[in-house]
Parts: sequence; C-alpha cells; structure tokens
Amino acid sequence: MEIAPLSANSELRKGAYNSTMSFEQKHTTTKEHECLLEKKAEIAQDQSEDGESSEAFVLKRPVSIGGAAVVIEPSSITADVPPTTTRKKLSDARQVKLPTIAMSEKPTVSFADPPSASLKKTPPLSISPIGYTLHHIPQSADYRKKKNDVISMRIYVSQFVRMDTPEEDENNYAGIQFNIPGGRAATAEYIVELMGAEYGISSAIAKEAFSLWMISGLLEVQLKPHHKPYEMRRGWAEVLAKFAESEPECKKKEDEPVLYFRRNVQLSETREQQIVTFCSRALEMLLIDARSSLFLDRCPMTAERSAELAGLGFAMDDGGFDQKVHTVDWLRTHLEDQLPTRMSDVIRGPMLLGKALSGFNELESRVVESWKKGSAILKANGVDEVRRHYLTKLRESTPCYGAAFFRGLIERPGISPLNIKKVFNYLLSGAPDTEVLVGVNSEFITIIDASKHDLLLVQKIRDCTWRKLIYSSEEIRKGHQHLLFLSFPDEDYIKSRNEFITGKAEQLASMKMNILHIFSSQTMLLNAMLNSVKSAIKEEDDLVAEELSFFLAYSHMYYAPIIVLKNTCLRHPPPVC
Repeated sequence: MEIAPLSANSELRKGAYNSTMSFEQKHTTTKEHECLLEKKAEIAQDQSEDGESSEAFVLKRPVSIGGAAVVIEPSSITADVPPTTTRKKLSDARQVKLPTIAMSEKPTVSFADPPSASLKKTPPLSISPIGYTLHHIPQSADYRKKKNDVISMRIYVSQFVRMDTPEEDENNYAGIQFNIPGGRAATAEYIVELMGAEYGISSAIAKEAFSLWMISGLLEVQLKPHHKPYEMRRGWAEVLAKFAESEPECKKKEDEPVLYFRRNVQLSETREQQIVTFCSRALEMLLIDARSSLFLDRCPMTAERSAELAGLGFAMDDGGFDQKVHTVDWLRTHLEDQLPTRMSDVIRGPMLLGKALSGFNELESRVVESWKKGSAILKANGVDEVRRHYLTKLRESTPCYGAAFFRGLIERPGISPLNIKKVFNYLLSGAPDTEVLVGVNSEFITIIDASKHDLLLVQKIRDCTWRKLIYSSEEIRKGHQHLLFLSFPDEDYIKSRNEFITGKAEQLASMKMNILHIFSSQTMLLNAMLNSVKSAIKEEDDLVAEELSFFLAYSHMYYAPIIVLKNTCLRHPPPVC
C-alpha cells in the first residue's frame, strides 16, 4: 500500500516519486503508515470506551413530563477520524430488491413542547387551604418512627343525638370505632370505604355520596379524599390558628374535633335521587344526615312545610296514623321528636299540665293530613318509599339542604340585604354586626342569622361573583378581618329574567348588582368551596349542552320526538348498591 507525500505538489510528482523512491525511503514510509494505523486504532478504542461510559448514564426508567415518556439519550462523540469503507447490504450485493417498509418516526417530547390536549392534567394534592396548611406542618422524628402503629378512630354518623338514645347503642347514632394498622397514613377516602362497607354501601357509591368531616365547636371541614385524618387532628391547633383567628385562645385550647361520616356537599340533588332509588342503605344514611341538619336549625323553612315534614316523619317512626292513639295530646307531646324546638313551638297549640286546651289547629291538622298520606305510602310501598318522600320534601322546603356552613359577620342586622335604603340607615346609625352562618351547597349560597335562625339571603351560585380580601397576621392583630365581597343581581332583575324566560315579558330589566361584605376567619375556606361548586356547575352545564346538541343533531333519524328533562344528567349510570 502506497502513501502519497504531504507536499502541495504531490499530484504532479506522484509518478516520478514512486519510480525513484529508494528502499530505505519506502521502509520509512511503511513505518509512518503503521504509526497512522496505530493512531487510528487508539482513537477508535477511545471512542468505544466513551460510548460505553455514556451508555451507563442513560435513564433506564423514562422520565415523565406531562404524561409522556422522555428518555435521556447519550450525547454523540465527534472525533476527527478518517472515513472507513462502507460495506454493501446483502440485498444489494446479490441484487435482490426488497419492498420498502415505511416506519413512523418515534414521537419525542422535549421540555419546550406544549402540553398535549389528550393528556389529563392532574391537579396538585395541596391546592386547598386545608391541604396547604397541613403540608407546612413539620413532622417529628417520633411521628416517622411510629407510622406503622395501630391507630383507633371513631367515626360518628350524626351530629344530633336524641336524649332517649344512649351513646353506647352501636346501632343508632354513636358511630363505629376502627383499629387501623398504619392509621397515621390512612386517607379520608379509605375511611369512607370502611364506613361504606360497614353499612352495606358499595365503595363507588360511598365515595360519591359521602365524605369524611372533621367538626368541632369552632370549625367544620369536609376532608378531601387524599387528606389524612390523623395529620389533621395532630395539626388541629395550626388549623384553628389560621381559620379561627377571631376566636379566643382559651376556646382554641379546649376545642376538640370529631370525625363524621356525612353527605358530600358537591353531590347534586339529581344524582342523590338516583342513588336513593337503587340503594336503600345509602338512603338510610342520607336520611340520618338530613335530620341531623334539621335538628341543628340549619334547614329554615315555612311553618306549613315543617308541618308536612313532621307528618312524614311520624309515618316513618311511628307507623300508620291511628285516630284512637294519636290524639291531640299525643301529637303535641311528641311533636319535638320530629322538629326542632323552635319549629315545634310555632305548630303546637296551647297545653296545660300535659293536656291540650283545644283541638287541632290549622298547622296540626296539616301534620295529620301529611301523616295520613305517609301511612298510605307506607302500606303500599314500604318504609323506604316514605323515606324518599321525606328527603324530597326536605329538599323542596329549604335551600340549605346538604350545605356546608361557615361562621361570619355581616353589617345588616335583622333586615333583608336587598333593602339597600334600610341597610344604609343601619350603617349610619352604627348598628352592631350580626353573627351569621353562610351555607353553600351544590346550587345555593344562603345566609342564616345565627341567633334567630332566620333566613336572610338566598342566591343561586351561578348568578353570583365574589372576591376575597386576605390580611396578614400583623394586620389581623391590629383588628382587621378577612373579607369576602359577594356580588349578586337585584331581585327585580331576577324576577324580570324569569318572566322573560317563560315568555311573560318581552324584554329584560336593567341589571343592578348588590354587594354584601362577609367578614370571616374562614374566608379562604368559603372562597375555595364557592370556586369548587361553580366549577362543578360549569361542567354540568357544558355536559348538558353537549348532550343536547348531540340529540338535536341526530333527532331527524328517529320518528319519536326527543324530550330533554330538566336537570337530567346522562353521564351517570344507575348506581349499584
């Protein structure tokens, strides 16, 4: 093999140079050739060693970015190496023509790629105010050592315990105690599943219809599925410091929370009706929770509605109406078994030494008539059907059904917030603030006078907007308090809109918005609940609009007309209990 010299005129002198080259020169040239070959071999060996070391750093487990797999490839190594002779493929050497197979390129995702629309975004677990607070509570070394210990948790099913029902009776209101191995890490969702299994409710229905609540005299919190009740109880002092700042320190130290198995606030009434139709055990638990709220004076309603509700309650608890047994004296004596004292006093007629001074009054007669209707349902379809009618009656009677409540203050004592002139006069006169309970369920936001239990405000959440104003700890110590600005349309506009929708009015009235200031240490919790409910409402509206457009698009294919029922959601299949 000959190697040309490296001079500039090598091409011109190539022939003469080869003919006149001596043996020694050729021998020297051969040595230079061998040195170049050795150098080439060393470079190739270094390249192979670098390739092996780079391969060791390749991530065998893909890194997940936005749901797609990303593999970190080894960087290519470049070197100034002379090109080698390429070998022909076997098919080319033998002149065999094979069909070309088109291979799709492997999809790659880089850090600069936008998120794919098909990838479902999972929100972080600590986006809620409670989750954020718990996340920032430090864990002690002792806590980490004992994480596998057995923890005892007692879960109650009702906040209301009747005086004639002993707490030791496990079949009534006392709840159930669980001994959970590794209970420090047990989530609220896991405990809900345990409660569902204990009461014969399927896991899917239990997780949809019920939630775990931690309730005390100062704060009520519905836990999210990923929240850990043990951590919540351990950090209860920090939770009170953030969401019960206005309460005295002595009350915070004595405050003791209790776990409850209660209705999920975001369970819609339509979905609840489907569940109670197929699952009798879920019906029973929802009934207990509803009656608990009723006896806590959190279901304000008219006297006529409460009388009808009491009649159905008597049919459930005491069977069919018997005119000989259920006299005026008996009714007035047992009325408080069905209604809170405040409502019973409105219905009950006068009594002296346990004896009625008169016959049935108008409201008591309404109780009896409702009881008779419940007796007919009981005889025809059983007690479960009476329970369903009871829940339906309660849902129709109060806008606070299934609501979560938050403590607060408003500057409109004893008046309707819609009466702007009266509110302005009260503010000028320096009237004191009024303690209220702000209720939020899947449809309404309500405000109840905490002392008089009167309903001050009812508004649909879809019609409202709100903004929160959060102060720092230093500003709180100076006397400031967190504030929620609730904006809602004027009553005249709502009336005009309803008439316009029904065709009774040809045009809408001008919209006027009212703003209500709600002062509360629980403003962040209230704001988070309102945002969550409004998001759920928007999702339901979008779903209904999508289904309606689908039906309208394919309605010409069928001879029968398509009827779209109000508040009907086709997303959920019939529940299995």
